[in-house]
Amino acid sequence: MLQSANRKEPVRISNFLHRNLHLYGLASTAAGVSLLALTPPSEAEVIYTPAHKEVNRNSVVPIDFNGDGINDVGVRQTFRTQTGFHQYRLQAVPAHGGGIFANEAICDASALRSGARIGPGKIFCTQPASMIGYSSAYDGTYWGLWAPVKINRYLGVKFLIHGQVHYGWARLDARIYFPYEKALL
Repeated sequence: MLQSANRKEPVRISNFLHRNLHLYGLASTAAGVSLLALTPPSEAEVIYTPAHKEVNRNSVVPIDFNGDGINDVGVRQTFRTQTGFHQYRLQAVPAHGGGIFANEAICDASALRSGARIGPGKIFCTQPASMIGYSSAYDGTYWGLWAPVKINRYLGVKFLIHGQVHYGWARLDARIYFPYEKALL
Protein backbone atom coordinates (compact mmCIF):
# COMPACT_ATOMS: atom_id res chain seq x y z
CA MET A 1 0.00 0.00 0.00
CA LEU A 2 1.27 3.49 -0.88
CA GLN A 3 1.72 6.15 1.75
CA SER A 4 0.71 9.79 1.48
CA ALA A 5 2.02 11.79 -1.51
CA ASN A 6 3.38 14.39 0.91
CA ARG A 7 6.43 12.27 1.72
CA LYS A 8 9.65 14.21 2.05
CA GLU A 9 12.18 11.44 1.54
CA PRO A 10 13.16 10.46 -2.02
CA VAL A 11 11.61 7.36 -3.54
CA ARG A 12 13.77 4.93 -5.47
CA ILE A 13 12.50 3.73 -8.82
CA SER A 14 13.64 0.64 -10.64
CA ASN A 15 16.47 0.80 -13.19
CA PHE A 16 13.99 -0.34 -15.87
CA LEU A 17 11.61 2.58 -15.18
CA HIS A 18 14.52 5.06 -14.92
CA ARG A 19 15.91 3.93 -18.32
CA ASN A 20 12.46 4.16 -19.99
CA LEU A 21 11.84 7.66 -18.59
CA HIS A 22 15.26 8.76 -19.84
CA LEU A 23 14.57 7.37 -23.33
CA TYR A 24 11.15 9.03 -23.37
CA GLY A 25 12.77 12.37 -22.49
CA LEU A 26 15.31 12.02 -25.30
CA ALA A 27 12.63 11.07 -27.83
CA SER A 28 10.35 13.99 -26.88
CA THR A 29 13.27 16.44 -27.06
CA ALA A 30 14.22 15.17 -30.52
CA ALA A 31 10.60 15.48 -31.68
CA GLY A 32 10.42 19.06 -30.39
CA VAL A 33 13.67 20.03 -32.14
CA SER A 34 12.45 18.57 -35.43
CA LEU A 35 9.18 20.52 -35.13
CA LEU A 36 11.15 23.71 -34.60
CA ALA A 37 13.24 22.92 -37.67
CA LEU A 38 10.06 22.67 -39.78
CA THR A 39 8.76 26.10 -38.67
CA PRO A 40 9.35 28.73 -41.37
CA PRO A 41 11.46 31.64 -40.12
CA SER A 42 9.80 34.97 -39.41
CA GLU A 43 11.09 38.11 -40.98
CA ALA A 44 11.51 41.29 -39.02
CA GLU A 45 13.58 44.37 -39.42
CA VAL A 46 14.22 47.16 -36.96
CA ILE A 47 14.58 50.56 -38.55
CA TYR A 48 15.61 53.42 -36.30
CA THR A 49 15.52 56.97 -37.54
CA PRO A 50 16.47 59.63 -35.02
CA ALA A 51 14.39 62.78 -35.24
CA HIS A 52 13.61 65.76 -33.10
CA LYS A 53 10.53 67.52 -34.37
CA GLU A 54 8.20 70.04 -32.82
CA VAL A 55 4.56 69.97 -33.74
CA ASN A 56 3.42 73.55 -34.02
CA ARG A 57 -0.16 74.72 -33.77
CA ASN A 58 -2.32 73.37 -36.60
CA SER A 59 0.58 71.46 -38.18
CA VAL A 60 1.32 67.79 -38.87
CA VAL A 61 4.61 65.90 -38.50
CA PRO A 62 4.55 62.97 -40.95
CA ILE A 63 6.22 59.64 -40.08
CA ASP A 64 7.39 57.34 -42.89
CA PHE A 65 8.39 54.01 -41.31
CA ASN A 66 10.07 52.36 -44.29
CA GLY A 67 11.48 55.37 -46.14
CA ASP A 68 9.40 54.85 -49.29
CA GLY A 69 8.22 58.47 -49.34
CA ILE A 70 4.68 57.53 -48.26
CA ASN A 71 3.60 58.79 -44.85
CA ASP A 72 2.46 55.92 -42.64
CA VAL A 73 1.17 58.05 -39.76
CA GLY A 74 1.13 61.68 -38.76
CA VAL A 75 1.14 63.47 -35.43
CA ARG A 76 -0.73 66.74 -35.37
CA GLN A 77 -1.70 69.45 -32.94
CA THR A 78 -5.07 71.07 -33.25
CA PHE A 79 -6.03 74.36 -31.68
CA ARG A 80 -9.36 76.02 -31.16
CA THR A 81 -10.64 78.97 -29.23
CA GLN A 82 -13.96 79.04 -27.48
CA THR A 83 -15.44 81.82 -25.41
CA GLY A 84 -12.80 82.65 -22.86
CA PHE A 85 -10.46 79.66 -23.27
CA HIS A 86 -8.11 77.82 -25.64
CA GLN A 87 -7.97 74.11 -26.33
CA TYR A 88 -4.97 72.18 -27.69
CA ARG A 89 -4.99 68.53 -28.68
CA LEU A 90 -2.17 66.27 -29.87
CA GLN A 91 -3.42 63.44 -32.12
CA ALA A 92 -1.95 60.47 -33.97
CA VAL A 93 -3.45 60.21 -37.46
CA PRO A 94 -3.15 56.89 -39.32
CA ALA A 95 -2.68 56.75 -43.07
CA HIS A 96 -5.18 54.94 -45.31
CA GLY A 97 -5.53 51.31 -44.19
CA GLY A 98 -3.52 51.87 -41.02
CA GLY A 99 -4.36 52.30 -37.38
CA ILE A 100 -3.20 53.56 -34.00
CA PHE A 101 -2.90 51.15 -31.06
CA ALA A 102 -5.64 52.33 -28.69
CA ASN A 103 -7.41 51.44 -25.49
CA GLU A 104 -10.63 49.49 -25.77
CA ALA A 105 -13.11 52.04 -24.42
CA ILE A 106 -12.42 55.04 -26.65
CA CYS A 107 -10.08 55.96 -29.44
CA ASP A 108 -7.23 57.29 -27.26
CA ALA A 109 -3.72 56.40 -28.41
CA SER A 110 -1.96 54.21 -25.85
CA ALA A 111 1.29 55.51 -24.33
CA LEU A 112 3.19 52.21 -24.47
CA ARG A 113 6.29 51.30 -22.51
CA SER A 114 9.36 49.79 -24.16
CA GLY A 115 8.80 46.14 -25.06
CA ALA A 116 5.01 46.38 -25.35
CA ARG A 117 3.59 43.85 -27.80
CA ILE A 118 1.37 44.95 -30.64
CA GLY A 119 0.13 43.03 -33.65
CA PRO A 120 -2.82 41.06 -35.00
CA GLY A 121 -5.78 40.70 -32.67
CA LYS A 122 -5.10 44.02 -30.90
CA ILE A 123 -7.29 47.11 -31.10
CA PHE A 124 -6.24 49.73 -33.64
CA CYS A 125 -8.16 52.94 -34.16
CA THR A 126 -8.53 53.85 -37.84
CA GLN A 127 -9.40 57.49 -37.17
CA PRO A 128 -7.36 60.24 -35.50
CA ALA A 129 -6.56 59.08 -31.96
CA SER A 130 -6.17 61.58 -29.12
CA MET A 131 -2.86 61.47 -27.27
CA ILE A 132 -2.97 64.50 -24.97
CA GLY A 133 -5.19 67.53 -24.65
CA TYR A 134 -5.07 70.77 -22.72
CA SER A 135 -7.75 73.34 -22.05
CA SER A 136 -7.06 76.71 -20.46
CA ALA A 137 -10.54 76.65 -18.90
CA TYR A 138 -10.82 76.11 -15.13
CA ASP A 139 -7.15 76.99 -14.45
CA GLY A 140 -5.85 74.45 -16.97
CA THR A 141 -6.95 70.87 -17.50
CA TYR A 142 -5.03 68.01 -19.17
CA TRP A 143 -6.57 64.78 -20.45
CA GLY A 144 -5.61 61.72 -22.47
CA LEU A 145 -3.35 58.68 -21.95
CA TRP A 146 -0.26 60.78 -22.69
CA ALA A 147 -1.24 63.49 -20.16
CA PRO A 148 0.09 65.52 -18.62
CA VAL A 149 3.57 64.64 -19.96
CA LYS A 150 4.90 61.26 -21.13
CA ILE A 151 8.62 60.84 -21.83
CA ASN A 152 10.09 57.88 -23.78
CA ARG A 153 6.74 56.26 -24.53
CA TYR A 154 5.79 54.47 -27.72
CA LEU A 155 2.97 55.02 -30.15
CA GLY A 156 1.90 51.66 -31.60
CA VAL A 157 1.04 51.80 -35.29
CA LYS A 158 -0.39 49.49 -37.95
CA PHE A 159 0.46 50.52 -41.51
CA LEU A 160 0.52 49.16 -45.06
CA ILE A 161 3.48 48.57 -47.36
CA HIS A 162 2.43 47.39 -50.83
CA GLY A 163 -0.91 46.28 -49.39
CA GLN A 164 0.71 44.15 -46.66
CA VAL A 165 0.00 44.96 -42.99
CA HIS A 166 3.02 45.85 -40.84
CA TYR A 167 3.35 46.98 -37.22
CA GLY A 168 5.72 49.44 -35.64
CA TRP A 169 6.40 51.91 -32.87
CA ALA A 170 7.35 55.55 -32.77
CA ARG A 171 9.11 56.71 -29.60
CA LEU A 172 7.75 60.07 -28.54
CA ASP A 173 7.99 62.62 -25.78
CA ALA A 174 4.57 64.22 -25.64
CA ARG A 175 4.12 67.62 -24.06
CA ILE A 176 1.90 70.53 -24.80
CA TYR A 177 3.54 73.85 -24.04
CA PHE A 178 0.85 76.32 -23.13
CA PRO A 179 0.85 79.18 -24.07
CA TYR A 180 3.76 78.59 -26.46
CA GLU A 181 1.49 76.78 -28.91
CA LYS A 182 3.80 73.93 -29.81
CA ALA A 183 4.23 70.30 -28.86
CA LEU A 184 7.51 68.41 -28.73
CA LEU A 185 8.01 64.98 -30.31
